[in-house]
Formats: sequence, C-alpha cells, structure tokens
Amino acid sequence: MIIVPVVMVCVLLVVQFALAYHARQIASAAAADAAHAAAAFDAPPDAATNTANHILDANASRLLNNVTVTVTPTADDITVTITGTVNNVIPGLTIDVTGTGRAPREQFVSGGQP
Repeated sequence: MIIVPVVMVCVLLVVQFALAYHARQIASAAAADAAHAAAAFDAPPDAATNTANHILDANASRLLNNVTVTVTPTADDITVTITGTVNNVIPGLTIDVTGTGRAPREQFVSGGQP
C-alpha cells in the first residue's frame, strides 16, 4: 500500500527535474540569441532584452516564472543572463534556472588589405 505513493513521488520528481532541464536549455538558447542580436553592428540598445523576451514568450511562457533578463555590455562583447523559476509539479519544490550567452561585438575596422 505504501509503494504507490512512493512511486508517484518518484515519477513527479523525474518530471520536475526534466522540466527544469528543459527550462535551462531554453534560457541558455534565448540568452545566446539575445547576445548575438545585441552584438550586431548598430544594434538598438534594447535588442537583447526584446529578443530574449520574444523567445521566452514563444517557448517558455508557461514553464518559467519571475524571469529576469540582465544585459552586461563591455567594449568587446555582450553578455546576457536569464534567470527564472520553473513551474512546480511538486508543491513546495522551487527550482531556479539560469542561462548565459555571450557574443563579441561586431565592429567596423577600416584600413584592411584590398
């Protein structure tokens, strides 16, 4: 009689961690795409945030909560970090995921070889 609840909890744990893995993959892909969009030559200042939010809305709107997109520009590259909380399958179990993407800035360099 005690075996069925134990098996159900184990199955729900597997599902919860599979969702967390999937959410981390989506966050990492969205961060990488957002970094590449922001690193393009003459990209608008909000390119990274808009790209990340568009990808997350299309692919993880019901999977991630409390999503934050952090853009860290430097002179040479752009780093985008996305964090969020995975929806619960098991009440009380909170899993946070993070995805990071980095891309070198595209820059115009004059004086090359003809």
